[in-house]
Amino acid sequence: AKGENGTEWIDYLFLDESLKIINEHNASTPLFLFHSFHTIHAPLNAPAELYVGDYAPPPCAGEGAMRTCFKRFGSIQHDDRRSYAAMVTWTDTAIGKIIGALKAKSMWDNTLVVVSSDNGGAPDFSP
Repeated sequence: AKGENGTEWIDYLFLDESLKIINEHNASTPLFLFHSFHTIHAPLNAPAELYVGDYAPPPCAGEGAMRTCFKRFGSIQHDDRRSYAAMVTWTDTAIGKIIGALKAKSMWDNTLVVVSSDNGGAPDFSP
């Protein structure tokens, strides 16, 4: 629904809210923050900023080719896998922003970060 009714890509919204919570939190008190990423999941549509610069898609060959064949991941032969790699890169960058916010609030030295994944996608789909 990105762009519909003033909405944005859901992981942008969640990241902005997590960063806001960290930035507004009193660092002398405990904080429990559960941030759930939805990025690395079907459908394989990477965020908008990955469609520029190194990530801009070259012309994709073949009928039905996805718009997600990113230059940066050109060594990866399958379009779905390139999109998946772009989404992992975005998630890694977002985790870095959360860690950066914790460090800026002097909360990093007293923080436990757990990164977890679900049980995977549909058995008939393998990125």
